[in-house]
This record gives sequence, C-alpha cells and structure tokens, in this order.
Amino acid sequence: MKTLIKIGATIVTSLVLNNVDAKNLVGQIKIFENLNSISQPIEYLQVILLKKTEFDSLIKFKEKYPAVYKTFSQEFNNAENIKYTVDGKILFLTFNSKGYKVTAVYSMNGHNKYSITNIGTVLPKTVVDKIKTVYPAYTIFYGKSISISSETIYQVIIENNYEYRVINFSNEEMEEIKKNEKHFVK
Repeated sequence: MKTLIKIGATIVTSLVLNNVDAKNLVGQIKIFENLNSISQPIEYLQVILLKKTEFDSLIKFKEKYPAVYKTFSQEFNNAENIKYTVDGKILFLTFNSKGYKVTAVYSMNGHNKYSITNIGTVLPKTVVDKIKTVYPAYTIFYGKSISISSETIYQVIIENNYEYRVINFSNEEMEEIKKNEKHFVK
C-alpha cells in the first residue's frame, strides 16, 4: 500500500511540476488506479479527458448520487463550487474547502478513495521544522495534502536558486522523490 501511495504521489507531483491541468491530472490518476486492468492506457486517457464535467446544482448532485453526497457532505461540509465527472463507478469531484482547492475521488457507494488538497505553503509545523533542519538553504514553494483511507501524506516542493526538490512526508518520515534543475532563460 505504501508503495502505491508513493507512486501515486510521484505521478501527481510530476504532473504539477509540468503544469498539467486538472482534467489531465484526473485522467492520469485514473490510469494509475486501473493500470493493471487497462490494455491501452493512452486510449483510456483520451476517453477520460473527453468526458464532460457536470455542473449540476447541489440538489441534483444529492439526487443522482445520494451515497456519495452523504459521505462527501460529512467530510467536506463547507465545500463550495463543486464540479464532478463520472467515469463508470467512480466520481471525481473538484471543489473549494476552507479556501483550498480539493480533488476527491469517491466510489458510487460513497467510499472516499482519496483526496488531494492544494495547501500552498500552509503546512504542519512538524513538516516545516523538518524541512528547515534537513534543507536549510531551501524555501517552501508549494505543498499538497494527500489523504488515502486514514493516512495523510504531505507532498512539498522546495526550492533554492538552482533547483526544485519534491519531498514526501508520511508518519514523520521524510523521503525526497524528485529533483529538477531550474533552467534560466538569458
């Protein structure tokens, strides 16, 4: 399970660093989830990207997907600007919660498979302190909170004048997963 979480987090970070938009991100995550059952991943991604995002009212959303709505409203009771896409038996939601952009994935029976919250530079003190200790010459560029089941991983992009580094924090453990050089245009 931890290996899958690390792989998923790495995919998400790679997409963020490469400025991939939300629809592509949803498609990439979907491919990651179903990689073992898909014979043609490129074609599958194209299908996902062409799906229509639904902008139903909250009332229609509640009527169409009552199990998802029940769990979703308990977990994110202050969600705003809710948009969703349905793919088979999976519901992808994007919304704002407490001022942050969130992507959440639910099964049709209301099980939250995972959620990703863009938290910017607002990270737990333990994460910030660890970064300052291990990487004193770096500043925090951007962070995400990735919740899967009862586990939360913080993925943080740090930077200095020459490079970006992507760090995962899970259960007080820190792991650097990627390093990218900054390219300067003269």
